[in-house]
Amino acid sequence: MCLNQSQADSIFDYVPVSVSGESKKVLIVDDSDFMRMMLEDILTHSGHTVLQAKDGLECLNILQNETVDVCVLDIGMPVMDGIEVLKRIKEGQPELKVVMLSAWAKESTIKQTLQLGADAYVVKPFQAQCLIERVG
Repeated sequence: MCLNQSQADSIFDYVPVSVSGESKKVLIVDDSDFMRMMLEDILTHSGHTVLQAKDGLECLNILQNETVDVCVLDIGMPVMDGIEVLKRIKEGQPELKVVMLSAWAKESTIKQTLQLGADAYVVKPFQAQCLIERVG
């Protein structure tokens, strides 16, 4: 059974907070060109700087050379899925904020990402404000 956003939020004990307006450097990791462009549009209009990676390996390579504040990470990707990327990010940069973004909204998957150190989970399809709040 797939969960909705409020159910995912309850697993993460997510409490809405006002967005600070502080500009962040965000790395978007998604194998869909369209999704990366849409996410970049949403986040840049909210004042953030955006980098993009098309898969997990590219994400990890970027993180070796760039300092980012938040990583928005899809789960279903070729080469290396988001779960494996999350594990590797948290091994090397445990302080990096990671927001999972996926249509894979099974309770077990959401709980797994929480246990691995994800900071939030956004269920696709999503409202722009939902993403902005969790990144911000």
